[in-house]
Amino acid sequence: MDTAHLLIMIATYALSIIMVVLSIPLVRGGARPDRARITEPAPAAGVGATTYDYPIQRPSAAVHIAIAILLGCGVFLLVLLALPMIDDLKAVGIIAASALICVGYSCYTLAAYRNCAVVDAPTLIAGTDWRGRARQIPHQEIASFSATGQRSAVVRDRRGQKLRLNLAWFSTPNLALHLLRSTAEGRFPGKHPGDPRELRRGLNRVEAALNIRCAAPLRELLLQGPAAHPAAFRRDPAAPEGTGWTGPEYEAWASAVNTTFWR
Repeated sequence: MDTAHLLIMIATYALSIIMVVLSIPLVRGGARPDRARITEPAPAAGVGATTYDYPIQRPSAAVHIAIAILLGCGVFLLVLLALPMIDDLKAVGIIAASALICVGYSCYTLAAYRNCAVVDAPTLIAGTDWRGRARQIPHQEIASFSATGQRSAVVRDRRGQKLRLNLAWFSTPNLALHLLRSTAEGRFPGKHPGDPRELRRGLNRVEAALNIRCAAPLRELLLQGPAAHPAAFRRDPAAPEGTGWTGPEYEAWASAVNTTFWR
């Protein structure tokens, strides 16, 4: 075993040990709460507040299988790295890099399993990332949303703060309902406000971002909303764009959307 091989092996083992040691507190972590205390303004004239408990979503325990596989691959590669018969320096570098990736990603996945959580409440979306950093965004403060992958999305508020959602681990029906209805009300108007085709594209953006599919009856109801037919609904002209809809026509439409969504 030449000097370069030995140095690569020592560095790889040292980095692997550091990552594993830093992950030990995650293994020893205690029980995690399964409900969150949500406080929101009371609907009546915005006076006072209401508080209630809501379930916390966490990654499935099946994630342990992925952690075990990744860690097992990492250990195998570390053992392989120590074998003297591998004398090609390029092969040594590839094995070392692969071992670090496996060990590092298994530690990251363990951190995500212990720390990641989502609360999909009726009026807000909240969550913690793999580092345990919490973020809470009330639905009314959502400024934009987008897909960041096939099963992930990001929601941003008016201050630019963002919350990333792993849709392979979590479901967000309350957020989906809010974004669909808000799009149909004109809060996210796109390039051509008032155009039914633009509303269709907006609904498609919600479906793509949250990896959902609208049932045909729900989509038809949404397409009859204020964004496509503003003249059919009453609105407070002082309210921000896409908000302030009132009257029996709007209440009937909103009620039908909610009922159809949860059916």
